[in-house]
Amino acid sequence: MHSMGYVHRDLKPDNIVLNLKPLEVVIIDFDRTLLDSDDGRGTVLGTPGYFPERETLRDGSVKWDIWAYAAIVLEADMKDKKYYAANRE
Repeated sequence: MHSMGYVHRDLKPDNIVLNLKPLEVVIIDFDRTLLDSDDGRGTVLGTPGYFPERETLRDGSVKWDIWAYAAIVLEADMKDKKYYAANRE
């Protein structure tokens, strides 16, 4: 997706589907996807905790998806939805 110039902007566990036979991982929900070149500076269209809350990264760049991926990996090592709960406080 990134190699084609798109940014998902809403990666989170709810938007990742795992099929067991055959084994594959599928990303769903492309409602907020933009071309990386689109300027949405200042807009926030993701899920809290899964996008960087830094002013310099609020344009929906590829860095959003990288941030979300790191958050998902971190959350996968926690019980229940502790990561999400920690970011809601």
